[in-house]
Amino acid sequence: MISTHSSVSTFSHLGDRPQFDAENKPAQAVTYWLTRDIVRGVFPPGKRLKVAELSDFYKVGYSPVRDAIHAQAFYELVSHEHFRGYAVAPVSLTDYDEVLQAFQQIYKLAAKMALEQGGNDWEESLIVELHRSKKVVKVMPDADPELREYWQRAYWSFHYKILEGCGSKTLLNFFTQLANRLERYVSLYADMESDRTRENHAEHESLIKAIVDRDENEFMFQIDSYFSRSNTIRESIKQSLKQL
Repeated sequence: MISTHSSVSTFSHLGDRPQFDAENKPAQAVTYWLTRDIVRGVFPPGKRLKVAELSDFYKVGYSPVRDAIHAQAFYELVSHEHFRGYAVAPVSLTDYDEVLQAFQQIYKLAAKMALEQGGNDWEESLIVELHRSKKVVKVMPDADPELREYWQRAYWSFHYKILEGCGSKTLLNFFTQLANRLERYVSLYADMESDRTRENHAEHESLIKAIVDRDENEFMFQIDSYFSRSNTIRESIKQSLKQL
């Protein structure tokens, strides 16, 4: 069974952040769709991923589907068992704790490097990204799924832009992998009520101000504050996982 959650492949548009061109770049499109659909819970943990089924689901050929599955296996959103094929990766409290710890450490390491190495072009790009992100209305999970996805994309794009100043493709790849795995836990198990009144745009402004001021102590303080404001959500995820 495939979840009744809507697939990102059905979304008509995402504002100024368009989808991949499925006709001309099917492998990229399906890889993106499958990533987001696993993260969002369209395909739940343990769901067997059959090429024929996904080909029909996404209306593409077998080859781009195989490429997409292999990509998710590399990024640990998909697991493989001999004689049983591929399935959406399982979840556990131990895995969540490990992903969360690694995510925070990678984020802080890349952020510190970005502040030290990022030049004026990077700093100016952050101002533009902040401006763009502030135009996107925050949407909660219980609202329109396409608008929620647009918000999620703008949110992660902002943080990726900050870390991009580190200049390390390796760290950025780790960040992307961990961010997807972490977001999956949020999508599946978090009680998001405490996030309803959170002022994300104001938090983003504080991060950018510290960067523009080149104030490392303030920047790291703002990052720690950003992490701590999600403690209630994290605790709800842990409680949910303990009941599995």
